[in-house]
Amino acid sequence: MRFNNADGFTLVELVAVLIIVGIVAISTQSLWLGKSSFSASVVRDQAVGVMRLIQWQQMNGQCVTLEGVAVSGPLLGVNVADCSTLSGTFDHVLFSITPALGSSIFRFDGWGRPVNQHNVRLCLGEGCQIGITSTQDTSQSAVMCVNAEGFISASECS
Repeated sequence: MRFNNADGFTLVELVAVLIIVGIVAISTQSLWLGKSSFSASVVRDQAVGVMRLIQWQQMNGQCVTLEGVAVSGPLLGVNVADCSTLSGTFDHVLFSITPALGSSIFRFDGWGRPVNQHNVRLCLGEGCQIGITSTQDTSQSAVMCVNAEGFISASECS
């Protein structure tokens, strides 16, 4: 006997929906569980954006009074009259740079490469790694990299 007007879903359809819902729940659980007020990856992405904007403006001849990019304590970026849009002070965050450059300030040349105040190239070899650490929870940290050719990435230097 065949039913022509069968209402409802088959067992296969129900199982497929349950599997899809389970996969979505597993992949998004970290968004709701264990979420703290500080997200290292979000701060890192913002810092990469600030650095790339500074680099772009210096390559295009803007920010002419800029002494350099400060990478120390809660400051990443610049704060001078003709670069007022580059506010890079972050709350509850400490920035550090390795290897030590002798100064926490550097700039970008016309090609976008990191240089010091005397236009000597920096971050040669593996690049300069900028560490980002929460002052509220030291287990929350992230890194970003500026390589010798000026590529700014949201990952470790290799």
